Amino acid sequence: MVAAGFTLLLILAGGFVTSTGSQDSIPTWPLSWGKLMPFGAGSEAWIEQIHRYLAGIVGLLVGALMIWVRKTDDRAWVRMWAYVAFGAVVAQALLGGFHILKNTPAASAIVHAIFGQVVIGSLVALALFLSPSWRKPEEDEGAAQARKI
Repeated sequence: MVAAGFTLLLILAGGFVTSTGSQDSIPTWPLSWGKLMPFGAGSEAWIEQIHRYLAGIVGLLVGALMIWVRKTDDRAWVRMWAYVAFGAVVAQALLGGFHILKNTPAASAIVHAIFGQVVIGSLVALALFLSPSWRKPEEDEGAAQARKI
């Protein structure tokens, strides 16, 4: 749930980057002008930088989640879902970096934004699959109905 929550913040920050026109304010990736913290940068660059920081946090959280699921969950399909979620986060980051480095048309930024919805969907689903009520649906009528969906 924490990873999904941070992913929601990341998507909101991405929308803020787009709505303020800050998306191309830093022409380098993954670092900003070769630095982790671009001191002296304008507000547009900091809006983009905060989006990048949140992306890094999400990447770390989903990576830790994937490792935790791999070590603790006995269901192979749930472990596979965690791998897919991590792969989706990595692909999302690479899409964003590719757009920055290659100065691609807006279509790649649109794909980057849409793929963000795939990432949060996969993390919300993973949170559901890992919930105790998912393992014991007979004890929770709402979870039993959700499993049917």
